[in-house]
Amino acid sequence: MIQSLYELGHALATNPENDHYFASYADPFAGFDGEAIVVVIVINNDKVTGYNLERYQRGNARRYLFRKPKGARGAPLAATGPFYPVHSLETDKQRKTQAENVDKIMSRLDRSFDKQLDVYFSGPAAKRDGMVAISKILNEFTGAKENRYIYTAKVNGKYLGEYEALQELLDDEAYTKYYEKSKGTGTCALSHEQDVEVWGRIDTLGFTVKEVTFNRGGFDDKKSFRMFPVSRKAALALEAARRFAFSQLTDRFYTLE
Repeated sequence: MIQSLYELGHALATNPENDHYFASYADPFAGFDGEAIVVVIVINNDKVTGYNLERYQRGNARRYLFRKPKGARGAPLAATGPFYPVHSLETDKQRKTQAENVDKIMSRLDRSFDKQLDVYFSGPAAKRDGMVAISKILNEFTGAKENRYIYTAKVNGKYLGEYEALQELLDDEAYTKYYEKSKGTGTCALSHEQDVEVWGRIDTLGFTVKEVTFNRGGFDDKKSFRMFPVSRKAALALEAARRFAFSQLTDRFYTLE
C-alpha cells in the first residue's frame, strides 16, 4: 500500500498544477466544492485596521499557510484557521454561539502570534491591543450558511506565506519528525535511489518505529533508518499523495470531517 502511495505521489510530481500537494501548507477547503471565503485581518504598523474578504482559490493557498494543528486544542503555526460564523446575531443564542466560537479562535491566535511575534506585532502590548480589535471584528461578522470560512492575516501589506520565518515553521513541523532522530545514507526503500540521505521515521499510513518493540535495527532508534529508509524526495511524494487522497475522498458536514 505504501508503495502505491509513493507511486501516486511520483505521478503527481509530473504536473506543475499539483505543486501545492508537495508544500508543507494544506488546502483548508479540501473536499468542499461550495463558496469558500477567506476573512483577511489587516494589520499595519501594530494596528488592526479592518478586514478584507477574498474568495478562496487553490492557487493562492500559499498566501495563508494553513496547516491543521496538532490535537483538538492545538494552535496553528501561522495565524490561519477555520472560522464558523453564525448567519445572524439577532438572538441571544446566536450571539452566545458566536462568542464561544470566537473565544476558541482567540485562544489559538494568542498562541499562534507568540510562535513568531515579531511578524505580527512589535511587542506584547501591541499584541494585546490587536487581539481586542480582532475579537471585535470576528464577533460582529456573520456568514452565509452554505459557505465555508477561514481567518488569516495580512501584515504590513504581506500575506503570511510571504514571511520566510513562518514558512520555515511549517516546514520544520512537517518534516523534522521524519529525520530528527534517525537519518543516514543508503538506498531508498521506495524509489530505490542509492547513496542518498534517508530518513528513518516515516509514519505515513500509521507505519512506525517509534516504539522499541517495532525497531528491528538493533534496537537503536537512531539507526531505525536501516529498517525502512526513505529519501527526502520519496517522503515528500508520500505526503503529496496523502494530501491528494484526502482532498478527493474527504467530505465535510459543518465542523465535522
